[in-house]
Amino acid sequence: MAVNFLRLNLSKSPMVYSFALWNVYTQILRYTCENKDNLEINFINKLHERSKLKKIKSNELIISRFTDSYKIDDDVRFYDQEEIRLIQLINNINENTTHVRWISLRNECISLLCLKGRHNFFVKFTSVLAKIDPKYYDENHELFKYLHQLSIWRDNKSKNTEMLIEHLCELYINHCTNDELLNKMKITIQALLEEILSKHGSSAVVNIKNSFERICFQTDNFEALYLLWKNLFESFWFSDQQTAEGLIANHLEIRKMLASRSKQLCFGYFQNNNTDLVNKLVQIFLGYKMRTNVVETLKLYLAFEIWRKNSSAATQIVQLFLELNIPLSDSENRKYLDLLLKRQTEIRQQGKMSEKIDVENYKFKF
Repeated sequence: MAVNFLRLNLSKSPMVYSFALWNVYTQILRYTCENKDNLEINFINKLHERSKLKKIKSNELIISRFTDSYKIDDDVRFYDQEEIRLIQLINNINENTTHVRWISLRNECISLLCLKGRHNFFVKFTSVLAKIDPKYYDENHELFKYLHQLSIWRDNKSKNTEMLIEHLCELYINHCTNDELLNKMKITIQALLEEILSKHGSSAVVNIKNSFERICFQTDNFEALYLLWKNLFESFWFSDQQTAEGLIANHLEIRKMLASRSKQLCFGYFQNNNTDLVNKLVQIFLGYKMRTNVVETLKLYLAFEIWRKNSSAATQIVQLFLELNIPLSDSENRKYLDLLLKRQTEIRQQGKMSEKIDVENYKFKF
């Protein structure tokens, strides 16, 4: 009877389950298989084919596997959609897979592990990598060792954040000349900073700052410290912003890196309509007399406000140009005047329309 009930309900919605129904189903199968009752094996086989990839939530998928005796594997693991997609590609690797395709898949998996990969996905990928590409696995053993620690930390199986940061610094210092590894480390650092700063207090920030400053002193590489400054600068917390001010005041290299990347930062902020951070950038450039960056940022800011048809904000920016004695180009002047004239034209048209309304001839329709 229970099997018939399951057949009826699962056939109606074979791709979407409630988790409670799935648990009932697994318990029934365990009981019947262990007691070797006479089940409809054909139906179970058919259901097994359906259950290889079932959606349980909008953002989670489940993989389940049966043994030869039709017992459900106790290690039922959850992955997100991106991990599921990569696992399917890994499982489809065969003798016809080209080397270029494998390199692309390998790099995609490593990038995912650096960004948000969890422990189950790490185990799945590295077990395949060690067999298919053992040379690469051995050459980058230190990276995978750290990604293993990171995946455990992400699954909340280890909350020792200080040790995680310490191992990250050691890896960065020992392999600072490996450009390929450093690129992956930058991705890892950015993802790690976002996770730590959103969940931990100021003590964790101080620990990270001290560790990254040690990297700078030993390797003369300020990339990690710049990423820390950027995340603190964009933070909503006052203590983080104060730490960011201290970093940029104490390290000339961070100011140099900011000067070379200011346009890229502005584009990102404009894309999110975050003009507050652009204003803060202008204040930093003014404070450290970085006139070239002031001019570049203000011109981008003016173009953005003209594009948004925000005449009041554009006027304030033009006034700042005048105060700083920064000339505008002919095209910038023309666009700004067009914005103002269009605004005045719209106001006059609205006034004329209001004058044409004949109040005496207006009639209520009730």
